[in-house]
Amino acid sequence: MNEMNTLDASKSPLWHPWLPNTSPDQWLTVVEGEGCWVKDEYGNRYLDACGGVWSTQCGLGNKPIIEAITEQLHTLSFASLMQNRTHPTALKLAKKLVELTPDPLENVFLTNSGSESVDLAIKLARQFWQIQDRPDKHHIVHLDCSFHGSFFGSMSVTGLIGTPPGWSPGVPSMHAIPAPLDAGVPTEEALWQSTQQLEMLAIQSFGNLAAFIVEPIVGSAGVYPFPQAWWDQVRQICQQHEILLIVDEVATGFGRTGTWFACEHYGLHPDILTVSKGISNGYLPLGATLFSKEIGDTFRDHHTPIYHGSSHNGNPVCCAAALATIEELSKGGLVEKAKSSGTYFLNALAKLDSPLVREVRGIGLMLAMSLQQTDGSAPQPLQILAVHKALEENGLLTYRFQEGILLFPALTISETELDFAVEAIANTLAMENILQADPSYV
Repeated sequence: MNEMNTLDASKSPLWHPWLPNTSPDQWLTVVEGEGCWVKDEYGNRYLDACGGVWSTQCGLGNKPIIEAITEQLHTLSFASLMQNRTHPTALKLAKKLVELTPDPLENVFLTNSGSESVDLAIKLARQFWQIQDRPDKHHIVHLDCSFHGSFFGSMSVTGLIGTPPGWSPGVPSMHAIPAPLDAGVPTEEALWQSTQQLEMLAIQSFGNLAAFIVEPIVGSAGVYPFPQAWWDQVRQICQQHEILLIVDEVATGFGRTGTWFACEHYGLHPDILTVSKGISNGYLPLGATLFSKEIGDTFRDHHTPIYHGSSHNGNPVCCAAALATIEELSKGGLVEKAKSSGTYFLNALAKLDSPLVREVRGIGLMLAMSLQQTDGSAPQPLQILAVHKALEENGLLTYRFQEGILLFPALTISETELDFAVEAIANTLAMENILQADPSYV
């Protein structure tokens, strides 16, 4: 066996998601974390303004969650939901999820991730119609700027990326419609175009659209809340054409936007809802797909199982983490805090006096900052990367998207820590040549 420094990522056989394994200088090796802060192998501290992967709602090192995990490990460290087996922790979690989510969701299938939750949602929608002798009703609609995951099915409904070279074609019968945005701005014309295309697909498919999957607030594309009028029309079209509404709350659920689930902002009652990320505070891999009483009853009436499952679905330790996370969110008032902290953060960022900021937008602690070059033109990918790295050097970890940076900190973040983030962003944008038009590094 070859000896190597375990902290030297450039010499590791480990591959990282979405990145080529060719840039030895790009790795930040994080070794410690507490609250909203992490420390690298050299002792440098960073404020994590992206909450891990938008998932550590209660921060790092949360003692009650860790204690619940530890207790479960000592009590029942593994149990399966296969072969007529079950366990109390999964049963308790399913009951709690039904209590938290909007009607008519009454059924729960536990998964290991958001991508898996979406894959299952697609399978559920298709199977629901097929067991009712409607096998042609299998088409799925999504938005052209959506992100729903990286599994085969979930990536096939991810319009933001399209079909990457090397593994196409994706799952057939997936259709993209435009989001109700015109250059990132919701307009009446864009709203009409979006809903018109949804209705045209319903008509042209002769009623064979199985489901429409949508994020209540588009995340990876840049945090775009859609107007209530669009949601009202979508709901009407779905009801008229018997299209199941799948709401993907993987990024927005568990308090991120100032409500338990973002669909509450729009009065949505989805047929299927997917969750992950914040469900277990990001400590252990867990997700869930919830579905309506009608869907559940249809499966039961036809004595039909859900054709899905893997070894670790409903792992008791993961379920214990989720129950403790929900308890922490509830008793700590963190859902309400996300709303007030988000308003504070958004107002502070909006006051930044920089010509490089095109727009700051968001809801709760789910924010995006769109940037521009010094001449007002859209930034280039390498420029966004340079801003991202400069922020890191100034002690702030963010996520980047096509136009700028995403900010999804833990819901426990203090105003002092938010002030630190704003100052780090201000200092970064004030750096010489940052976002300079036609910079030498592009």
